[in-house]
Amino acid sequence: MALSMTKGPVRFAEDIVSEALAEKYRNSLKESAKGKKRGRRIRKQATQMVKKRPLWWINLNKGLLAEFIIFLISQGFDFFTNCWVLVQVFQVLDKARFYQSYHNVTALNFTTPGICSSNEGWEREEIDVKVKHFYDVVIVYCVFVSLTSLFITLQLMSWLYTLYLSTEKREIGKKGREILVKMKLVFLAAASFLEDIPLSSLTAELFAVQQGARGVTCWLCSVTNSCPDNKTLLDLLDSSQQVLILNACAISVTSLWKGISSFYRWSRIPNCEAFFIRACTSLFVGGLFVIVILTPAMTVLTYRYYSLPGVSGGLVKDLIDRVYVIGVIFWIAVLAVMCCCPLLFMIRVVDK
Repeated sequence: MALSMTKGPVRFAEDIVSEALAEKYRNSLKESAKGKKRGRRIRKQATQMVKKRPLWWINLNKGLLAEFIIFLISQGFDFFTNCWVLVQVFQVLDKARFYQSYHNVTALNFTTPGICSSNEGWEREEIDVKVKHFYDVVIVYCVFVSLTSLFITLQLMSWLYTLYLSTEKREIGKKGREILVKMKLVFLAAASFLEDIPLSSLTAELFAVQQGARGVTCWLCSVTNSCPDNKTLLDLLDSSQQVLILNACAISVTSLWKGISSFYRWSRIPNCEAFFIRACTSLFVGGLFVIVILTPAMTVLTYRYYSLPGVSGGLVKDLIDRVYVIGVIFWIAVLAVMCCCPLLFMIRVVDK
């Protein structure tokens, strides 16, 4: 028996579900109106309520809208933590540059508690080097925050254009899906290599510069006499640690969603949904993507912070040691592929 092939546009699960939900909503309004009162006026009001729904809202792909809302929340939280890091470090930097300008700053060595008590004094050269390094890292951080704001604006415009295509027609079609997939892949690479990786690494470096017995925080305590007891010192040290943890959590959540949504879109197969397989695989890929993104920041913490005298490891250090190897292996594999693929392509061209 010959099988007849039906020609027409390919319908994906998201389009079918969106259409079914819209139809179910219409039916539920009609049934609720009939259940309350059987009068002609109630049924007429229910029909008018359905008709009042704008066409663009009915055509809008609710899956894309939900993904857009998640993007706004996660990316907004990530950008907020980046700005919070700047606010915190600017306060410390202003105070450090103010006291650096004192002619007798090396003579202002008050007694400090805790880990700062082991200091025997600060030399002018050491102070200048430390404050200059702190200032340079903050400037670089500001540059990448500016790039982040540009990426977010471009990505927001791309999302709005994709949603506009969805409102024009229920099935956004091949053109809309190609735009969506390309948009996610391009911004995934740009946001990862020019936003998440640099900012997380710079945040870790700013944190490391402030910590330790010879850090900026201990120096400010010794020249300002603002740490009369160990509790005050620990509060100052914990403030930068809280900023680091919150920023790492925001980048982890954002990177997890980027990895999940991008792989889920990329693994789409026409006429074969395989939702659970794609969803579970996307979760696994998203987790690996988070580890890969945070590997440079974990490198900075391992060799710049946990190597400081008087700094203990703890639970966070144990967690970093466990996942750090996984991230390094993936980075080595990616760099190997980037180096070998052009060579293999040249060999293939020569063979042809």
